Amino acid sequence: MQIIFLLVLIGIITAQNSCDFNWSKIGVTVAGGNGQGNKNFQLNIPTAIYLNPKFELLYISNSVGNSLIKWKPSAEHGTFLVKPNSEQLKFPNGLALDLYGNIYVMDSGNARIQQFCQTSQDEGGRTIVGPTKEQLVSPFALAIDLQLNLYVTDVKLNQVLQFKRLLTSDSNDICKYKPLIF
Repeated sequence: MQIIFLLVLIGIITAQNSCDFNWSKIGVTVAGGNGQGNKNFQLNIPTAIYLNPKFELLYISNSVGNSLIKWKPSAEHGTFLVKPNSEQLKFPNGLALDLYGNIYVMDSGNARIQQFCQTSQDEGGRTIVGPTKEQLVSPFALAIDLQLNLYVTDVKLNQVLQFKRLLTSDSNDICKYKPLIF
């Protein structure tokens, strides 16, 4: 009995640590593919994607279209979260979601990070970092950790910056955090 348990445990550990995976050599279009453009069935220089595996949704930033779109893989069209050329975003590149479903967009052309709360319908989002030269000069990509600290690449300064989340008691200043559990 102990030997069987040990063999099963070794098999589980081996499977979890294995990098011996294979992928198909030909990709399948799951979003866009209808020429470059700003319609809800097109993409316009997509530069970042985030996949929410629980809800099977892609979040895509369109750098030239200055938009953010949510798309179910293989659907005919997506839903704009920020409409094309709305002047809310300028060359969005980086994209991240936290475990609460809030979206963070690297608004590179405006040298800032915009947060779009999962519970809000505010298309413009809110600026949480930037746009002063002391904060960001030429930001490109971002990531977020479980404590909601942001990590940002600045390609002109050749560095990665960390912006720690500050706790606040002002309920109007933060998203209503309700975990989605991915």
